[in-house]
Amino acid sequence: MESTRSKLETYARMLVVDTDLKNAVEGLIADIGQMITLKKAMDSGAGEGMEVLAEMFSLAGSVNTHVRQAQDACGLPAIGIPSKSGKEKATTSEAVLEPQTISTAPDAYGTDASDEELLEAARLAVQTRQDRVGSLDYASAYDMFAAAGKALWPRKQYVAFTEGCDERKMATGDLDEDDLSTKYRVTDPRWADPGKKRVTVTVAGAGKPWTITAVHELGEWKVLGSDALRKTMVNVSKQGVEAVVAEECTLGD
Repeated sequence: MESTRSKLETYARMLVVDTDLKNAVEGLIADIGQMITLKKAMDSGAGEGMEVLAEMFSLAGSVNTHVRQAQDACGLPAIGIPSKSGKEKATTSEAVLEPQTISTAPDAYGTDASDEELLEAARLAVQTRQDRVGSLDYASAYDMFAAAGKALWPRKQYVAFTEGCDERKMATGDLDEDDLSTKYRVTDPRWADPGKKRVTVTVAGAGKPWTITAVHELGEWKVLGSDALRKTMVNVSKQGVEAVVAEECTLGD
């Protein structure tokens, strides 16, 4: 997996024209990075075995999604990773890549926690992250990202951009830090997948409410970065913090 990830990283750097294909490849790189993390956790005995296995099943769906995105970007039929025909028995590896249903997905938690308790735990995790964002503590807010996000944007880059964005807004919008501090309200947690590994919540703060997705990773709920944030971080990697801040973070005229 590490060899494959390394090759894909090389290919991604070469994709300077086709943004859609580049984003799909970068998503696949993040998936493989998370697979490596989970495999190491399983080998070391960290966490519950069934919990780690459940993460693998959930991650397989993400791999298939990014493969379909890449196929679509190349003008190919977006069929994902193909499996055997109905007349042939699929191999174990192919079966893992098939979407899991509630009846076949392994128990993701290994506890007697109710749906209400699990949903509230996910909501609380997002609330915790938004509280950190609202207090401008971006370094600790970064810790609440899911592994897929951390694989694409390192802490230093994320903090540099968010702090730079705040400074730019203060410079162009006659604001101070108190103006930028925001109280967020996270509500309405709902299951986002049949395997009950993802939860969506509604976040209200400054401006129109929006949706955030939380994912269960190794016994904790973590926040998935939005597509907009992923694109911003990709641009920061290519153009630098100052250029993207100037482009995306100006208030006033």
